[in-house]
Amino acid sequence: NLSKGAVKKRAGKRSGVRRSAKRALTVKKKWLALILAGQKKWEIRGSSTAKRGWIHFAESQAGGKLMGRARLVDCFPASRKSFMRNFHQHKVSSLSMVPYHTPYAWVFEDSEKFRKAFQYEHKQGAVIWVDV
Repeated sequence: NLSKGAVKKRAGKRSGVRRSAKRALTVKKKWLALILAGQKKWEIRGSSTAKRGWIHFAESQAGGKLMGRARLVDCFPASRKSFMRNFHQHKVSSLSMVPYHTPYAWVFEDSEKFRKAFQYEHKQGAVIWVDV
């Protein structure tokens, strides 16, 4: 009975994480792997966000998979000078790879990759945020 209890406890924790996901940020596989490994702290986007707290991640073009989550703690415009100086935070090798007039750094902490991805129905047209 103890082993069954441990299994149920893990299942309850996992379903709680899934229930807490309302929206997810879509990120390309290459960048998402770095974020969830804790190696990429800044996600570069073309607009700011007022959201803070736990953000779930959906892998872009993966057909509806929630891969992990992290805490969004800050967002600020990244000047050309700060962009080049902070390669270790965002891992983008050149500013020419960034298509945005004003790039914004979305700052993440406490990233965690789910052991098993959660499935959700990805609505057509959802590019940045997706309802899950």
